[in-house]
Amino acid sequence: MAKPINCRLRLAGHLGLRSPDGPLFAHSARSRAPLDQLDYLAETGFAGAFDVFLKLRSAEEQTELGARMADLGLSAGTFNNDLAHWDQPLWSRDDAEAKELIRASIESSTAAAGRVGGGMAVCVTGIDSDCPRETQIETMIANLRAVATLAGDAGLMLMIEPVAPQWIPGLLVDNLADGAAIVRAVDSPAVRLLFDVGHLAMMGEEIVPAMVAHWDIIGGIQVADVPGRVEPGAGELDWEPIFSAIADHGYTGLVEIELLTAEDSAAGEENLVANLRAIDKALEEKYA
Repeated sequence: MAKPINCRLRLAGHLGLRSPDGPLFAHSARSRAPLDQLDYLAETGFAGAFDVFLKLRSAEEQTELGARMADLGLSAGTFNNDLAHWDQPLWSRDDAEAKELIRASIESSTAAAGRVGGGMAVCVTGIDSDCPRETQIETMIANLRAVATLAGDAGLMLMIEPVAPQWIPGLLVDNLADGAAIVRAVDSPAVRLLFDVGHLAMMGEEIVPAMVAHWDIIGGIQVADVPGRVEPGAGELDWEPIFSAIADHGYTGLVEIELLTAEDSAAGEENLVANLRAIDKALEEKYA
């Protein structure tokens, strides 16, 4: 068994960030094909994999991915709940068509998660410039409440992710305060906050204090350095206290490496792994 990338945290790599064929280790694995990527993640010491574009893959391919992850001992992480409407106002709509689309997306997400052996559905939505933001947030809360039991009964967690507007403009939940308020208002264990370090840093949040303040509602964690979304150590953030805070809180979920390496090459991917191992070594020495 490969030595874990991090001895205190369960790190996960992605199968595609900007496109289904743009995986984290596009240059280092045998190929960009998902099964080869899963093999490489396991061989390198990752604990899981996540796939933004999981629901674009056929049911047969999802089942195949789940079987390979089970064989390799990899856990399934997040995926996009609705690839057809993620950047459109949907969760913030109160009409019958929207409610039907939302329910159908949750049902298809529970089916996809069942095929891959787990996972969490990220629920993002576009903003309607003609409707007050407060009204849209209230409607999103109501829509989440309406499907929370459906998701929870199927073992699916719905993730609310605050997304930095300078990275992806036009989304409703573009700050931490609104994201946290939505999760707290829904008040369901099936609806949690996705704490994306890269997005929050772009928003100007102090990462460790923000993490501590919202720990009770965090269901998932993603990491990327800034500026841009690059590997830890290639940007401006101090990663030792961030990783230490995650571990010290006893977090047992996947920490998803949601980024593109600063250098799009095998060397860039090697640098990612080296940086992650260096952070782990520094923390091992600190806690020795």
